[in-house]
Amino acid sequence: MDKRFLQEALKEEPGIMSFAYPHARSWEPINPKIIEERWRNSAGDAILYIHSPYCFSKCGYCGFYSVPLSSDSRTAQDQTVRSILKEAKRYADYFKGKIKAVDIGGGTPNALAPAAFALLTDVIELFKLDNTCESSVELYPVSDIDDYLEICEYTRINRVSIGIQDFNDEVLRVCTRKHTTSDALNAYDLTRRRFGNINLDLMLGLPRQTLKSWEKTIDILLELHPENATINPFSCRHKGISLYKARQNGELPSLPQMIEMWDLARQKLSNAGYTQTSRSNFFRTKPNAYEALIADSAPRIALGPKAVGLVSDITYMNEQLDQGYNRSVRKRNLPIFSGLILDEEEQMHSWIVYKLLSMKIPRAEFQQKFGRDIVNEFSELVYMLNEEGLITTTDDEIVLTPRGVYYTSLLQRCFFSEPVKAMKAGVRK
Repeated sequence: MDKRFLQEALKEEPGIMSFAYPHARSWEPINPKIIEERWRNSAGDAILYIHSPYCFSKCGYCGFYSVPLSSDSRTAQDQTVRSILKEAKRYADYFKGKIKAVDIGGGTPNALAPAAFALLTDVIELFKLDNTCESSVELYPVSDIDDYLEICEYTRINRVSIGIQDFNDEVLRVCTRKHTTSDALNAYDLTRRRFGNINLDLMLGLPRQTLKSWEKTIDILLELHPENATINPFSCRHKGISLYKARQNGELPSLPQMIEMWDLARQKLSNAGYTQTSRSNFFRTKPNAYEALIADSAPRIALGPKAVGLVSDITYMNEQLDQGYNRSVRKRNLPIFSGLILDEEEQMHSWIVYKLLSMKIPRAEFQQKFGRDIVNEFSELVYMLNEEGLITTTDDEIVLTPRGVYYTSLLQRCFFSEPVKAMKAGVRK
């Protein structure tokens, strides 16, 4: 990446952070037996991601894989959850007592009927989690949330993340959310009665948001005093997102306005005693274990349609429902759609991309893993990022500046290998 290209990239919204390397669209069909063999030979700990694809509806800002309730029957949903349970049984014997963090996400897990949701939470019981394992579930703040909280209370789940997005009804309406501010406050109150570890999920850069309205939303969050807060800048990265046209028409906050909103949230949270651990995550009492292990390139078991996993030298993704996920599980096959085996050089780039999520790269750790110094290995790039005020370099580590933290996803792309950059551009070498 040359200096002029970087300077132009800094004028654009940096995009979502990479939680897979390289981009999934560069992956190819892969034999599921290879992945199963890697997991069978994996001796260490792992993290577990369970993807329930169903949602009440598609939110205006969402670009992730999900299936609206109206497009699938309850019977089909039950079948999918049972497939996830069967898929889990393929891994459970290898990892009993070895799972260090769990995230049940989607989609919207509580879009499922209570019985199917209960079955979904049964998946984690197969892995015999110990008492130190953080097990988190994402919930939508709807009126019947307490039914789902009650189910969670009798499982190994010990952390609840509530998708609030904003405490402004007009913003929620234009984003086609199905809840109101009143619903969100009620959901938080009900969750607090049952759980002592809560994350509230907010998003900035949405239609009708202003700095003043956003500050009010942050103030409400601070009054609630959750253990964790997630502040996600909205990334309108492709035409399939409903709000893409609004972005093109200038109806969303500009990049300078978004950075100002992010800075305001970051400063207010810091003043209230929260510690920032990534571009989006803040904690008051205990950091998000799942996030920290992602940044450490921990092996990641992926369950459910289009879930993304990582094992040894392979990154991979499951099939979607319409690609045959249930059929593959029914045939007792792992439902793998695509993946990529990374050579030693690509494993190095992958490690950097994940480690940047933690806002710093320890030089000694890189040296120990790859036998070279990261500053010398990427001297021109490190110099350029220093010049642009995105990182600082010490004898011990590379540290992202506040500006660099906002542009984490851009910095990740800076450290992509040249072959991977060519893949992204549609050229295979």
